[in-house]
Amino acid sequence: MRKGLIFGGGAVAVLFAVVVVVLLVALASVDSIVKAAIERVGSDVTKTTVSVDDVSISVRSGKGTISGLTIGHPEGFDERVMRIGQARIVLDIGSLTSDTIIIKEVIVTAPQVTVEVNRAGTNISRLQDTLSSASEGSAPSDGGDNPEDKKRLIIERITITDGRVDLKAAGLERGVGADLPPITLTDIGKDGGGAEPAEVTKVILAAVSAAASQAAIGSGVLQKLGGDAGNAAKSLLEKSTGRLRGILKQ
Repeated sequence: MRKGLIFGGGAVAVLFAVVVVVLLVALASVDSIVKAAIERVGSDVTKTTVSVDDVSISVRSGKGTISGLTIGHPEGFDERVMRIGQARIVLDIGSLTSDTIIIKEVIVTAPQVTVEVNRAGTNISRLQDTLSSASEGSAPSDGGDNPEDKKRLIIERITITDGRVDLKAAGLERGVGADLPPITLTDIGKDGGGAEPAEVTKVILAAVSAAASQAAIGSGVLQKLGGDAGNAAKSLLEKSTGRLRGILKQ
């Protein structure tokens, strides 16, 4: 009987050890999982190449950083849409093992947004059209083959400050642009008990691109373009920004 108890206790100990090891490996993989998810979901939503240099998250505190997030150029354009040097995040670590991950705070400082104007229009208006079209025609996702896609997200607060909007066009001197106004978003996905990662991405990018458009229009930098190019760019940005209102009201 005693041997049986010892054997049984040993089996439980081994099982517990295996569980601990699996959890440690899973938690150690959080950085690479988050990085891969941002790149894959971001690229799918924007129809551009989205890349991240590095993700570092502490599994103890839930605090972390996302470094070098870049949204590439839409088809027909040369300039990337956006570059974020670093974003600080605070996760609810306890939610990582649940169906809905809670992100308490995201702080983005000094993002760089580029408005490129050419014969095809502007890269920002092209991105805005992609976001609004995807929102109008999207259907609930079944999660695909990626387990993390089955997760839902709630972001309690996002702040974006000290951003810059640069204007790029043929014949225009470098350094022409405007300040991006501060952006604050709260309780994204909260009403529905969590939102799909793609929907969260659309809301954030819609807010940033709309603010960038308004900054470019309001600052008068578009008037620095020769001929009718400035007026055409302004009209495109106003039209596409208006289509984003539905996304931001969701």
